[in-house]
Amino acid sequence: MKQRKRSIALLLCVLMMFVFVVGCGDKTKKPSGEAKYLNVPTTYDPSTMDVQKTTSDYDIPMNIFDRLLDCLTVDGKPKLVPALAKSWDISDDGLVYTFHLRDDVKFHNGEMFEADDVKFTIERMMNPENECVNTWFYDMIKGAEDRWNGKADEVVGVKVIDEHTVEITLEYAFGGFLANISSTPCAIYNREATEAAGDQFGVDPKLTIGSGPFIAKEWVLNDKIVLDTNPDYWQAPSTLAGIVYKNIPDEETQRMEFEAGNLDIFFASNAISQVKHFQESDTWKDQIHAVREAGSYFYLPNMSMEPYNDINVRKALASAIDKQQLIDTIYEGFGWVSHGVVVEGILGYNPDLRAMPYDPEAAKQYLAAAGYKPGELKIQFMMDMGTGTEYKMNIAIQAMLKDVGIEMELVQTDDATYYHHRLNGTIPMERNCWWVDYNDPDNVLYTYFSRRAQESNSVGLKDEWVFNMLDDARREVNEEKRLKMYQEIEAHLVENVCFIPVFQPQLTVITQPNITNYKPAWNGWTSTCYYGVGKN
Repeated sequence: MKQRKRSIALLLCVLMMFVFVVGCGDKTKKPSGEAKYLNVPTTYDPSTMDVQKTTSDYDIPMNIFDRLLDCLTVDGKPKLVPALAKSWDISDDGLVYTFHLRDDVKFHNGEMFEADDVKFTIERMMNPENECVNTWFYDMIKGAEDRWNGKADEVVGVKVIDEHTVEITLEYAFGGFLANISSTPCAIYNREATEAAGDQFGVDPKLTIGSGPFIAKEWVLNDKIVLDTNPDYWQAPSTLAGIVYKNIPDEETQRMEFEAGNLDIFFASNAISQVKHFQESDTWKDQIHAVREAGSYFYLPNMSMEPYNDINVRKALASAIDKQQLIDTIYEGFGWVSHGVVVEGILGYNPDLRAMPYDPEAAKQYLAAAGYKPGELKIQFMMDMGTGTEYKMNIAIQAMLKDVGIEMELVQTDDATYYHHRLNGTIPMERNCWWVDYNDPDNVLYTYFSRRAQESNSVGLKDEWVFNMLDDARREVNEEKRLKMYQEIEAHLVENVCFIPVFQPQLTVITQPNITNYKPAWNGWTSTCYYGVGKN
């Protein structure tokens, strides 16, 4: 017997409501005069424009590729809206998703978007020969793990029904699946163009073909990346001529270039000490955009290693860290003390959650309960070779720990050594941060604290209750029940000091007065899709 399906295809009135926001941004009327390029700063060259091969370089891909769904800021809140999929149905058991695709989408090479491109994209990600790094976005699809492990020749859970219908069957019901596939790593590729490009896809701009509002045109290493407006974009062309990403590693130079009018956008969060300068300026004070970032800084003690396997040691560390002082001194006061990793702005945020407060006297008592006299406990923090925010935070915490009788050694390593230790579970303790890829607590809690996650990080968690609850929460299709489960998991992790939350930063962006309709990304990323932004 065929399963009865509940349709969640959006009603016509809802589609009309969102017609101006679907995709990367709002449509705007084309201004009179010649279209202009938007000048945006970057601090380095991306490793690739192929989102299946990078976990962080999303600035360019967000503008040249589309996804089945998008997550946009609507009335100040993140909202899932149709994109390449105009509607979808979900089976009652939450296992089968049927996507009805748009029939008017053209890739940059002139090929029409079809269901086969969706299947190709997922197959490419899970093909082990391609060595993709974002496979966990698709690993809940039936047969995806078997394909990745070389046990199958295809992902059996992806079926092309017809040219504009694709069916995706999951291994298990996953309540966050729609949010998951709206994220940047789930960009849809064109089979013909991507196969023809081979290993130059994502490297050669002329061979990096998407269906998004901008077309990759030029990449000059250590200088700039140029995107041109897609004249055939299915939502109507951007009013911009394109985007020029200017490689300016020094934030002070960025600021000077911005104030000279050579940049249209300045990400002040990268130079937070300069925000007050703009706030006090009559020229710029009305051009400031500030939002909470949907992410936070936190510390991870390796609970499989001594002395971090002792909860009293973890409590001593947590009580010794003055979070507000870190915000005030490292981040110029532009942030909020956090109590968990699911912070305000992320679905499932628990405003009642409370982590251990700053209390140096209590820290000394916990240290004594663990059997250490002042100065006896010696620990290590590991980090890369940088001297930025992470280094400054670690140095400040080193002094705080010394005040309660804990000697902390800061071990800096090159990236290869760091990742070797991480994959082998031998990082003693580190500062970490996570900005969600999609609006769901699963994106941060499962990433760090699931059974599977323990294979590739140095958290060292050994808690079957947490592992089982995270698996069960993933499979719960009732959102209210699912979010309650995640809140119970996070409260348990906080109570047992499985991580030490520090703070949630503020994204601060300043735009030139002639820039219109700029909206910060809902998740506080500096990586932004500029479709809908105008320049007079």
